[in-house]
Amino acid sequence: MQAGQVPDGLKHVPVGENSQYLNIFLRSMRVCDVRKGMMTFYGTVHSFISINHQSGNIAKFNSLTTPSELSNIDSIHVDRVIRMNSRLLGPIPYRGGDVEMQLGLFSIKGENLAGPYLQLLQTMAKTAGVSYINMALPFVEPIVSGINLLCGAQNDSVLEIGLSDTIDKPETGYFVVMRAPRGTISLSDLRLDQDSKLVDGSGKLIADYPYIVFSVEASDHRPDWANIPEIADAHNKLIEAVHSRDSGKVNDAFSAFRITTITNPDLFSSDAEAIVKEVDNDVSKALPEMTTVTRGPPPKIRGLDEISLFQ
Repeated sequence: MQAGQVPDGLKHVPVGENSQYLNIFLRSMRVCDVRKGMMTFYGTVHSFISINHQSGNIAKFNSLTTPSELSNIDSIHVDRVIRMNSRLLGPIPYRGGDVEMQLGLFSIKGENLAGPYLQLLQTMAKTAGVSYINMALPFVEPIVSGINLLCGAQNDSVLEIGLSDTIDKPETGYFVVMRAPRGTISLSDLRLDQDSKLVDGSGKLIADYPYIVFSVEASDHRPDWANIPEIADAHNKLIEAVHSRDSGKVNDAFSAFRITTITNPDLFSSDAEAIVKEVDNDVSKALPEMTTVTRGPPPKIRGLDEISLFQ
């Protein structure tokens, strides 16, 4: 969708290779015409996205959610638009190459097993996350196998609407996946209202077809960098070393922090170097107190959440 069709005017602009962080959000969906043979069902959204990272390998991410509005309901009363703001990916450094994306809305028959099993898969997906490469990796195969087993094991589980695409040159913007007969909908006539619901030129809700709306966005920096697990862990060990007043331990801990940060696949090198510089300054300020003051409170350095990099 073009900038004039969306509420925030997000334009279609190429995501900067090796310079911008990629983000993908699920914004809204419309569910209708669910398979009539199902008495009750769970509506489940599953995304699988893969992207290159600095090792030359492929980083893979899963997101799985059952919106509360689609939890064990009957197909007669399913006709509705659900507004969402669910992060499917990011922020992740875009290092060029293809972005593989699979996004689907499944209706899964509401048998006794469905609810607990879906909850388990959602917990695994939440733990894995969609922002940190090393955390997501161990969960890829179990989640994919679980959703395949759940959807494939039941005759009444179906893919209501979905997308499977290889994006070689990702662009920012809003995108719509709709199940409608060819020629019945003119994309140029569609608009997104403030709730990310699709409307026509007169403002009337699109009611006859199921759809999914997602956005692709890009940022020059990563605001959540302080939460990257490996970097946070290395910094905590550095703080412990500073508190020990042992300069040798501090030097070793800072070297470990520097290597961990510079080589982290979740950051561009320019951001990593800026972080290391700030922490180096903190350590340099603490060193004189370590060597001249032997009593009283231990010297302190800032926590990562106290460092403002990109303001």
